[in-house]
Amino acid sequence: MVNIYQTLGLVLSAAAFLANAATIPSTEERAVRKVIPGPGMPSLESLGVTSEELYQQTTSTEAFKAMASLATQGQPSCLLGRYCTYEDALACHHYLARLGTQNCTVGRTIVIMVTAGNCRFEAVNIGGNPSTTSHCVDVAIGTSWMFAHCRVENSINGANAANGNGDLFVVINHI
Repeated sequence: MVNIYQTLGLVLSAAAFLANAATIPSTEERAVRKVIPGPGMPSLESLGVTSEELYQQTTSTEAFKAMASLATQGQPSCLLGRYCTYEDALACHHYLARLGTQNCTVGRTIVIMVTAGNCRFEAVNIGGNPSTTSHCVDVAIGTSWMFAHCRVENSINGANAANGNGDLFVVINHI
């Protein structure tokens, strides 16, 4: 039986690329290590943070393992295929964590939450409701499992549900 989460991740990658090609940062934008919030997400300026600060933050593997052990819901999965750079994914994670209890809502289409370098965090509603919402920090906590278990040298990918919400699924994806 094919792992539905691996298949979902591959489908999300292809669909998001085709549906949102205009929102993919240019090579020049990625070269300067910018963190770029997705459409409708708060700007870095509104959070009082810069891309450089998000890249400079660190989180240990032990901290990710502790966060992942507290997370509820979901069936996490490391995905087959292309990995994004660990530092880019970490900057995305820090952006979502910085949003705290602000709501991250996903309707019936894939939502690009944040992009940095060659990495993008995408979210999808896998439940039957028209939309699903979690605190953005819970989306970040949901990614902790991938940071603790899907890292291969300086690369990472994976998929998991937001903490406490099995309907909001987040994918760490290479672009």
